Amino acid sequence: MITITITSVEGVVLDTENISRVTIPTVSGIITVLSGHVPLISVLGMGEMLIKYADDRGESALFVDGGTLLVDSQESKTHIEVVANLAERAESLEAAQIEEAKRKAERLLTEHPAHIDFAKVELSLQREIAKLKIVKKKKSHN
Repeated sequence: MITITITSVEGVVLDTENISRVTIPTVSGIITVLSGHVPLISVLGMGEMLIKYADDRGESALFVDGGTLLVDSQESKTHIEVVANLAERAESLEAAQIEEAKRKAERLLTEHPAHIDFAKVELSLQREIAKLKIVKKKKSHN
């Protein structure tokens, strides 16, 4: 059995149990944690974290961006601790807001204003594109 706690700077985003697997983006690539996973510390990447429950709750998706990941296994129990710079549940992602932020970032990248930090704008664009993928995936499954 897997338990998970996901915390961001805004507080606890998710604290749940009875999970069969968790797919997590890290800076080294996407990993899937199953019960009994070897202990692990990693740097969280940007993208979709997918939690598959062992019961009838199905799946939960979250957008995460940066932070740390700790996997600890003791006997038949595995606990995942995520401290994320940013973590948002898929159901709280608003397509219209994401599209607007994406358009704004694209506009800034094409207009090249002198006072803009292009690395931050590019990162913002990547973040909005990743969020949009989660929203579209969620819509296609509903």
